[in-house]
Amino acid sequence: MLRKILCGTLAAMALATAPCAAIPRSEIALGGIPLLKKYSVEDVKRMYGPPTKESYGIMEYGDSVRVLSDEGMISCIEVTDDNGWKTPSGIHVGMTQDEILDAYGPPDDSVRKGRKTLHVYMDDEQRCVLGVLYDKTDTAFMVTVRTSLMAAWEEWYPSWKRHTME
Repeated sequence: MLRKILCGTLAAMALATAPCAAIPRSEIALGGIPLLKKYSVEDVKRMYGPPTKESYGIMEYGDSVRVLSDEGMISCIEVTDDNGWKTPSGIHVGMTQDEILDAYGPPDDSVRKGRKTLHVYMDDEQRCVLGVLYDKTDTAFMVTVRTSLMAAWEEWYPSWKRHTME
């Protein structure tokens, strides 16, 4: 446990001191829901109606949208289908890596597992991240936004481990 905490802390410190391409905070949003703007579970339900499934701080809309909350406030959104949920600049599942690189430039961090790649973009204050997971054809199949930097990759993106095993 101590090793995990130490590794997470060191990784966060390295990210905090590394030069970043930083995207504007306004881009850390999906489906019209910006992070760190105090959007609550109730706000999301007002926008999108009742979720198809809800339990333990996770709301699911169909099979392709998961909205996670922490103490009732939205902390993570994952989208795994081209279903209209996109960033303010129009980034969405189904876009090519080149299209996303044209929009945002090189990522602040990149991780490859098998034939899949995760690109991470941090906001200008390094408090939120936008992650894009690409398949072997360099097509985005998961776009996610999250408010935390203090966790391992598998914990940042709840579906990362499942999607890299497929």
